[in-house]
Amino acid sequence: MKQLKKLVMVLMGSVLITNGVQANSYLAQAAISQTIHNNRNTNKDNSISSKGAVATKPFASGTKTVKGKKVTYVTINMNDPKVKVKIGTAYQKVTAAASLKNLASNAKTSINGTYFAAYNGDIPLPDGTLVSQGQVLHITDIGSTIGFTSENKVLIDFVKTRVQGYINGEEAWLSYRVNRHASDPSTVIIYTPEYGKKVQVPSGWSAVVCIDHKVNKIVTESRTVPQNGFLLVTAKPNKFNVGDEVTYKVTYEPQNTEASEWEKATQVLSAGPSLVINGKKTGNPANERFTEAKILNQVTQRSFIGVNANGVVTIGTTSASVSQLKDIVKEMGLVSAMCLDGGASSGLYYNGSYLTTPGRALSNSINFFYQ
Repeated sequence: MKQLKKLVMVLMGSVLITNGVQANSYLAQAAISQTIHNNRNTNKDNSISSKGAVATKPFASGTKTVKGKKVTYVTINMNDPKVKVKIGTAYQKVTAAASLKNLASNAKTSINGTYFAAYNGDIPLPDGTLVSQGQVLHITDIGSTIGFTSENKVLIDFVKTRVQGYINGEEAWLSYRVNRHASDPSTVIIYTPEYGKKVQVPSGWSAVVCIDHKVNKIVTESRTVPQNGFLLVTAKPNKFNVGDEVTYKVTYEPQNTEASEWEKATQVLSAGPSLVINGKKTGNPANERFTEAKILNQVTQRSFIGVNANGVVTIGTTSASVSQLKDIVKEMGLVSAMCLDGGASSGLYYNGSYLTTPGRALSNSINFFYQ
């Protein structure tokens, strides 16, 4: 043990420490990990301990028993600038489903994303917020939300998401529905090309057809979304005129983090329930508007995602209740973590193979690349 402490002190002198994150010298980190392995005989790849992941490599996978539960996981070092993340949707649509392997495409690792309509032959529309490469595809207020900035900062919080709309540069309309119908006449529903189907316009409503951010026409019949534009379905079309410039942006209202940080997020997904936020186990999943017993308290197959204090993300699968999973992710050193869709949707893909195979086609995923 004395030899370990001495080696760590010597190596730390050559490592730049910024806000608790080792920002340089992978050689030093590797040496520390190897010494810990030799002296303490920890888990095989040294990527997970009770103090979190030791980032010796951009990606690492493993299986271990935590709190009596088998956990299959992949760690991703978000401090590596070559690591990239993208929210994926089946065939670049929000109305389709595909295998996790298909969704992963050329990703190094991928995990299933948010809940979606998976039963009774329904169109597999997502239930959670989805923002991919800065483009909003769906929004909701249920559960918890993870966001990634272009600089790979990871945010997890309870977030209220809305869309602020503008006409000729002036705030003019609001939306809480994207690519999903709502009967509330006070909202404007945004349909993007990712909807992938003809949009039905309800009686008494109109579709404002926008091409290149300009109002092209206002119609009352069903319409396909233009590839270089979007539709605004509204019960109050009179505020729009042909030729108007129409734009919109996503707004975030987080509870525990800064809104200014969320404004930098380019990849966003909400699911839940939450597990840990800022180092503290969170409350009852019912407080996040979940109602099903299999989500609230049953032991079932689950997927999760979280981050430790060093900026290393862990994605994983296990069979546990939400309460048990809170203890598991704490033991794994995650300071913020949340559930993703579970049950037959739970899947983990790494390096061209399934570590956990989903039992059905999926609507969406979180994909990590090395570029």
